[in-house]
Amino acid sequence: MGYFVQGASNKLAEAMDRLSLESKVRANNIANANTPGYKAKEADFSEILEQEQGRHIELAKTNARHIDGNLHDNVDLGKYVKDTDKPVEIDEEIIKMTEANMSYQTMVHMLANRFQLYSSIIRGRVD
Repeated sequence: MGYFVQGASNKLAEAMDRLSLESKVRANNIANANTPGYKAKEADFSEILEQEQGRHIELAKTNARHIDGNLHDNVDLGKYVKDTDKPVEIDEEIIKMTEANMSYQTMVHMLANRFQLYSSIIRGRVD
């Protein structure tokens, strides 16, 4: 598959991984809100964003007329979970977890629509 097929699906999957981690961190904060001495944790992906903004995509070709691209290796997202040294604010955690879950569901629908389109193309019927 070309970059626009494979690359877009991979980017959706990467975004879903980040949103999933965000939800887990928020759920962990809520679960530990009453634990003495517990400080809220936060998923900070600013380092990934900085890398992506400065990244130049090198295109690799399988055919002289193709445009292709190299894709990222899997990244250990756990290293982006940081301590905030602040107490847990339940309302704030619930709001941020809900935002992450809604964004995740949006990505799921986008990915499902892509697969439905591929399926229609393979069957030879595009509505």
